[in-house]
Amino acid sequence: SHFRDGNLLVIASAPLDERHVVSLWSQLECFTAGIDKIVLAVPLGSETIVTKLVSEMKQKLPHLPDIVAHYVKNDRYDVGLWCDALELEGFVRGTETTKENVPFGNTLLLNDSVFALRHFNGILEELQDTDYRVVGLSSSMSRGYWLESIFRGFSYKGIQTFMKHSCVPVTHSSFGPKLTSPVKKKRRIVHYHEIKLAYRFWPNRRTALYSADPTPNWWPEKDQNVTWVQNEKLWRTLKDEQRFPVAKVNQEYAVPTLDSPLIQPCTAKLNMDFVRSLDFASFHHISPLKNPTEESSSTT
Repeated sequence: SHFRDGNLLVIASAPLDERHVVSLWSQLECFTAGIDKIVLAVPLGSETIVTKLVSEMKQKLPHLPDIVAHYVKNDRYDVGLWCDALELEGFVRGTETTKENVPFGNTLLLNDSVFALRHFNGILEELQDTDYRVVGLSSSMSRGYWLESIFRGFSYKGIQTFMKHSCVPVTHSSFGPKLTSPVKKKRRIVHYHEIKLAYRFWPNRRTALYSADPTPNWWPEKDQNVTWVQNEKLWRTLKDEQRFPVAKVNQEYAVPTLDSPLIQPCTAKLNMDFVRSLDFASFHHISPLKNPTEESSSTT
């Protein structure tokens, strides 16, 4: 069903501190098999750090495909970073699905809120072997069908659906322009850009590789919405029993320090002295991505 070749990986990232630099590095070391081009969608103002990072990556990870950084306005969370980067790559929103409008056969969207724990290309393999138009790393049934936005892959038709739905202006109601509470804003973003997006696909055209939900006897009594992102026991079970390939950057229990053995397989070529040499002070005027799937009370 895929009449075109070429696989693009777009990573929405704001490498504002050591942990996020290391998470981005781990993803490049472990999540890029089969990828033909890597785009870092990063905020304006991060040029100094990202330029150094890309140059170090090309030197230490010579097997990587072409890496390009697109510096864009960080005004719509990671959705905006992905959308602006896709536009700069020549994707056209809301038109015919043709080679001119969708330059890649498969497009993977990832954000820097997770460390890679092992070599993994399950999303791309699933897209290539099936007729699915969207394949997520994880899905939850806690609020209807929710494909978590941390890591999703789209076929050439699927990415058109994504762009039509999610590549909307900053004034769009899904970003909660009138809401003042960050928690409500996040809920609104997740509802529109993750849950409602999944419903744009017929059930036989969408899937996820892992379930983000606890088994029934694990549901916390008070809160039915706790997926692996906030449930340490569930995350450990997924990792130990199903080789779940990620850990959240902002969950200290998962990766307490950057020399943690858990991330060693994906930071084998990373020189921590290089990371420590980066000047994050130049970055202070940039707000973090505040990824909507993160717990509102979290400190990253």
